[in-house]
Amino acid sequence: MRRKESLAKKHALAEAEASELKKLKIWDKVLATKAKELAALSITSPAALEQSRGRIVDIGIAAWQLGGLGCMRHLHSMAVQTCGQNSRDTRSMDFVSACWDGIGNW
Repeated sequence: MRRKESLAKKHALAEAEASELKKLKIWDKVLATKAKELAALSITSPAALEQSRGRIVDIGIAAWQLGGLGCMRHLHSMAVQTCGQNSRDTRSMDFVSACWDGIGNW
């Protein structure tokens, strides 16, 4: 009986992990262009950042609608990674976080 319960728990865990990986792959595909755009918007002068605030918020809202807070975090990490790959300072991504305050649970 315990063995059956253990196998059922392992099976449920494997299904949950597979579902999560599938979700992340979908997000990667859907958010790739938005992550690049977000990274490009954040790597500008302070004045340009302020002008881009509306688009940054729109991108955050789209991520929220796609998958909630987890999706927003995933998009943010993708954009930070994109900045790092382009040898850019990732501290400008902090502005994105400030723009996203109030979206969902951000």
